[in-house]
Amino acid sequence: MVYNQWDIEQALSAYRKKKQDLYCSPQTDHFDDFTTPKPYAVPLVQDFTYTTHSSDRDFLATLEKELPPVFTRQLAAQRTGGLISAKTLSNLDSLNRGPSVKVRVGTKVGYERSSFMQWLRGRMKY
Repeated sequence: MVYNQWDIEQALSAYRKKKQDLYCSPQTDHFDDFTTPKPYAVPLVQDFTYTTHSSDRDFLATLEKELPPVFTRQLAAQRTGGLISAKTLSNLDSLNRGPSVKVRVGTKVGYERSSFMQWLRGRMKY
């Protein structure tokens, strides 16, 4: 296939635009760092006080009573009624966004009840 000058210029322009979008900060038009793009700050834990509805309080209280002091991802998925799957917990752990206190025994991961409940309250949307 033969490319003419216009096709080449269009491809180069698109390449430059993509590279500029990746490596330039949103405030400037020049390249800041050619090695890695600067990530935007994303808070991992939300700091806010929340009000829970009575049904949410009942759900959380019942769940806290049913969970043993240390439990697996599969049990968490089962006891939450499938609201959170074991795979989701695994993915969140790999991103350091899961419950803070966890125990690993072989290939199994267990969570401490109090840290899991605190994490779950932080993820609930009202």
